[in-house]
Amino acid sequence: MEGALEMTDYQYESIIKMVLMILENCKDTEEAKKKIETLLKKETK
Repeated sequence: MEGALEMTDYQYESIIKMVLMILENCKDTEEAKKKIETLLKKETK
């Protein structure tokens, strides 16, 4: 697949760790969703 992005094991692990940190530091899933959505919006700008 030409032009497809490939992720290294390190990158994958880093993303999962970041999501875990967000989940551990939120009161509920709604707060976690909002924080993740904020991160996504920053990355797409």
